Amino acid sequence: MSDRNLRVSRALRQPPRWVSYVTVAVIALGVLGVLLLVPRAERRRVRLVERLAPGDDSSRVVHVLGAPPLRCAAGRLVHLERRFPAGWNAAATQQALERLRQTTAQRWVFPLEAGEGSCADGGRATEVGLDAAGRVLWLMALPDRRPLRLPEAMTPATPTGAFAPRAPRRPLGPPEGAPHA
Repeated sequence: MSDRNLRVSRALRQPPRWVSYVTVAVIALGVLGVLLLVPRAERRRVRLVERLAPGDDSSRVVHVLGAPPLRCAAGRLVHLERRFPAGWNAAATQQALERLRQTTAQRWVFPLEAGEGSCADGGRATEVGLDAAGRVLWLMALPDRRPLRLPEAMTPATPTGAFAPRAPRRPLGPPEGAPHA
C-alpha cells in the first residue's frame, strides 16, 4: 500500500480529535440557539394549552391556565382568519369562521406577559373561545406558533373543504320493518 493510501485509510478509520470537538460544539450551539429563540414562557404556554381540547368545560380552562385576565365579547373574530391550519381553502375557512361567529359567546384572552393583550386582536396571547354553555369551542395557543384548534365537526373532511356531514338522527319508535305493538 502506498504512503498516500495509508494516510487516507488512517484518516477514514479515526478522524482527528478536533473534528469531534467541533461537531460537539456545533450541536451544543444549535441546542442553545433553539432554547434562546423560543422563550421559556411560550414553550410552557403551548404545553399547557395542549392539555385542553375543544369540548372541555370552562372550569378546566381555569384549572389549567388560571383565571382569564381578559374576558371579551366574541366580536367578528376576523383575527382568527389567518390562524386556520395550513391546507384549508378559502371557502372552508370562511364557512368555519362563520360558524365560529355564530357559536362563540365569549373569548378568554391570556397574555404571555402581564399588561399585554387586548380584546381587539389578542396580540401575542393565548385565546380560548367558549360557547353559551361555557364549553371550549376553539383554542389558539399562540398566534405565531400553532394553528387554531377546532372541534372535529368544524374541520373539513376533504381537501376541497367540504365539511363532514352530521350523522342523521335516529327516529323515535321501532326500527323500520318491525311489527308495531
